Amino acid sequence: LIIAHEVTELVLARREVETLLHHTQASEQSQIAVLDALAAQSLVAVSYQRGPEHVYQMANPLYRTLLDRDVVGRSLSQALPELLEQGFPTMLTRVYDSGVPVLSREHPVHVNQGATKPPHEFLCDFTYQPVRAADGGVDGILTLAVDVTEQVRLRREAERLAEEERTRRDFEQHLIG
Repeated sequence: LIIAHEVTELVLARREVETLLHHTQASEQSQIAVLDALAAQSLVAVSYQRGPEHVYQMANPLYRTLLDRDVVGRSLSQALPELLEQGFPTMLTRVYDSGVPVLSREHPVHVNQGATKPPHEFLCDFTYQPVRAADGGVDGILTLAVDVTEQVRLRREAERLAEEERTRRDFEQHLIG
């Protein structure tokens, strides 16, 4: 007595699932590697806030240095209460609700006493980029920030010197005239 079952389709389906799983794992590893590389670089301050409370999931060393504290695991209001009055939660909520990124140039940021620094202010170019979940909704917000305080100070000084030079030339022309 021989009993046999046709399993070709089952074996092919299992192989296809294994192949898809392998591709998915490779894709996830690639994404993790990109995020790790982004977090490790030292030119741009990077953080990721998740959910409507904007809980910090990740902040690279430059981000922590800029704010002079560790923020991971805490919401924006817990980690940086001084930013509430500066409009940052409103911008984050707008990005989270609408899914539209926000870009800001030379935005002043005032930080209260940190772990090692007294209260300080700096100018920052930043982007709030929504991160989509699998269902298409916004899962969190990736923040990319660059401290431009020194560049702005140098530009303003150059503009001031240029204005002084222009005023001096105008005065010389007036005297000659």
